Amino acid sequence: HDDLTALTSGDTPRANNEAMTRIYHLAAENDLPVMLHSNITSKREKNPLYLAEIEEPLRNHPHTRFIWAHAGTSKEIHRHQKQLDFLLPTLTRLLESYPNLYIDLSWSLLTPYLLDEAGKPRQAWVELVERFPERFMVGSDVVGRFNKVGKELRSFDPFLDALPEDVARKVARDNFLAVLPRSVPK
Repeated sequence: HDDLTALTSGDTPRANNEAMTRIYHLAAENDLPVMLHSNITSKREKNPLYLAEIEEPLRNHPHTRFIWAHAGTSKEIHRHQKQLDFLLPTLTRLLESYPNLYIDLSWSLLTPYLLDEAGKPRQAWVELVERFPERFMVGSDVVGRFNKVGKELRSFDPFLDALPEDVARKVARDNFLAVLPRSVPK
């Protein structure tokens, strides 16, 4: 997404590209989750322009577990749009419709969605996570240098503290462990 996609020559990779079908089948056969790094919209559009690219594999591959990195948001989108008003209702519908969808709460999702400008948890997001407590997981989206991962992950503490303790534990750790393969191949 963002700069990486802009630097890609030729056909831009998309989650609903037919070439991905074999990967999704392989993942399902081996009990592996697939992380999708796909934006939900462009920096100019105020609607979920690319939603079909995510929804198609969710619908066509119900036995594959998909983790959507930062729910399709990005810093580049937020440079042009402060907040995507359609994100919360769109995620609610997707989570209701596709039990194989998991949301990675990382990077550009923390602020302005999970936390407001004052660093306080947004109640609507707390309620969404409480409604689907097994479907969200904290992530970092850190690349390259990992010496600040701990600090990055601690920035989620105000949001996690707003959740019931059992839900916070799931979001902070247990949900990620639950999407990993259930058994180690021999």
